[in-house]
Amino acid sequence: DADSLTSFSAPDEEAYAAQFETGDALAEADIYIAYGRFPQAVDLLKTAIHVEPINTEYRIKLMEACVEMVESGEFQQQYADLLVIADDPSLERARAMLDAVDGGEVWLDDLPAASITAEEVEAARAAAAAKPEPESEPEPEAAVDADDSEMEMPAHGLDSGDDAGFEAELD
Repeated sequence: DADSLTSFSAPDEEAYAAQFETGDALAEADIYIAYGRFPQAVDLLKTAIHVEPINTEYRIKLMEACVEMVESGEFQQQYADLLVIADDPSLERARAMLDAVDGGEVWLDDLPAASITAEEVEAARAAAAAKPEPESEPEPEAAVDADDSEMEMPAHGLDSGDDAGFEAELD
């Protein structure tokens, strides 16, 4: 059943969120788009949006795929959602994408109702703000001994000028 493949329960969403970071889903979508596998990119990005509804990068990437496929319906849905999310830079990027589409200027006419509410946006922002940032561990400093500060070249080093000795070592 196709519905069972695309529906997620809360534990499924948490597992997905734990598995994919923003960059991972975007990188994977870029690969699908580069190879013309737009349906896979769209499915991946819709799943990512379901998990992180206010992540505008997912929505913009989905809109890029829609422009490539000349699919106005999904583009319009994402644009309507961006209006509710109220992310002006993303809205500007979306409008700029339409310059590449013949007749793209009409894609913003008659937008559908947003699939996300202002209350859902605020709740998602509050949840994201309350989520602790993962602590990055500091890079370990390399221990340098005073004796190790200069690198010694072997006697048969590169600048010895003795090519015959080098060739003999290869035999």
